[in-house]
Amino acid sequence: MATGVKSDTGRVRDGNEDRYLVREERNVILLAVALNFVVDPLQYFRPARLFHAMYSPDSRMQNAGLIHSQQYDTVFMGTSLGIHFRQSDIDRILGVKSVKLSMTGSNSVEQSFVLAAALERHPKRVIWQMDDWLFRDAPDIDADIYMPADLYRRNAKGIAEYLFSGSMARESYRMTSAISAFCAWSRFSA
Repeated sequence: MATGVKSDTGRVRDGNEDRYLVREERNVILLAVALNFVVDPLQYFRPARLFHAMYSPDSRMQNAGLIHSQQYDTVFMGTSLGIHFRQSDIDRILGVKSVKLSMTGSNSVEQSFVLAAALERHPKRVIWQMDDWLFRDAPDIDADIYMPADLYRRNAKGIAEYLFSGSMARESYRMTSAISAFCAWSRFSA
């Protein structure tokens, strides 16, 4: 009589097989964490140096990284209307070095929270694009499912959520794949 756990197919699995599966799952998770840390798709730990900067379509996620990785003396805050201002135009016209933290569909609660995180870096000025949509009712920042508050707070929970994120691992993999494809293409075309 075999000892072990019955699998879905009815055959008896050995205890070693279960340990092997757990070990392999752990290795895949650790590989994803390492990939996220090295590639750092949101530029959360450092500015993009190893890879070309790629920006997430989710500005709420991206801004958490930009606040800490970019050099700036001016913060440009706004809604989706502010996204259409070019950062290079702001810098050139006003003679500043800015970071653009506009967020689509954002409200005053979200913008105040993000701005508070940016003000920890002591910028000289804030340019705040406002519209009437900004002042609608909004949930508390910790109840807002679209705002990664712990990522802005840079606490252990936020960092762990970033490093263990499957979507960030996918983004990291895409970035490394794009670099690999470019290197292969440049060797082929040379």
